[in-house]
Amino acid sequence: TPSYASLSTSTAALTLSSPSSTSLTVTSSPLNSRKSININEKPLIEGWLLKKGEWSWKKTWCELKDNFITYYKAPGAVPLGCIPLQNCFEVTEDSPVKKNSLIIHTPHRNYVLVAENFEELQLWVGAINKSITAIGGSVSLNSKNV
Repeated sequence: TPSYASLSTSTAALTLSSPSSTSLTVTSSPLNSRKSININEKPLIEGWLLKKGEWSWKKTWCELKDNFITYYKAPGAVPLGCIPLQNCFEVTEDSPVKKNSLIIHTPHRNYVLVAENFEELQLWVGAINKSITAIGGSVSLNSKNV
C-alpha cells in the first residue's frame, strides 16, 4: 500500500498510510522497533512550541502521546516528525539557548523546545517525565529553577 505521508530522521521514521488513517507507524532507531500511534487518541499534553531545527527556529504544534512528541505545522496537519522519548536520559530546563526552553537529551540527538512561558514549560517537563516513567524508564531532570 502506498504511504500517504512518510518522514525519516536520524532517530525515527513516520508513516501515515492514508489520509483517513487513524494510526501513525513510527520506526525508531537504534533498535529499529516499530510502534503504531493512534492519531485520534487524546494527547497527554499538546500545544505550540518553538523547535530548533538544523538552521532555524520553527513554531510547531506538538503532541505528546505513546512516548513520542509528534510535531506538526498546525493542529490536524500531516506530522513533520517525532521525538522518541524511550531513549531519553535527561531533560534540561532553561538552557542558555532561550528562556523557557527544555532540551531532550537522547543518545542520537538533543532536541531543543521552547514554551511560551514558565508555567507551560513546567507542564511539558512534567508530562515528559510521566510518559517516560509510565514505560518503566527514568530521566534525570536538571533545572536552574529547582
